[in-house]
Amino acid sequence: ARVSEMDVPIVEDEKDGRETQADEMAGKLRVCLEEPNCTSFSTWGFTDRYGSTADTKIYPPRTADSLPWDTDLRPKRAYKRLLEALRAAP
Repeated sequence: ARVSEMDVPIVEDEKDGRETQADEMAGKLRVCLEEPNCTSFSTWGFTDRYGSTADTKIYPPRTADSLPWDTDLRPKRAYKRLLEALRAAP
């Protein structure tokens, strides 16, 4: 088993969509790390600027919000949470 093409869009209606995004991504990584049959975990890109949910059919492209780094390549909470999950892994 593997987790591939992980992305979690931020839901704007939620009180803190970035926190929810971080919880979702880190939670799935923790499950993968705990499962002996999980052989890989990957995201669908790394920056919102070019992520899978960005709309590149228009100009200028509409950026997305579903990956661990923002459009300016700054790490978001999700990135920090993923690192915490990796550091806590046995």
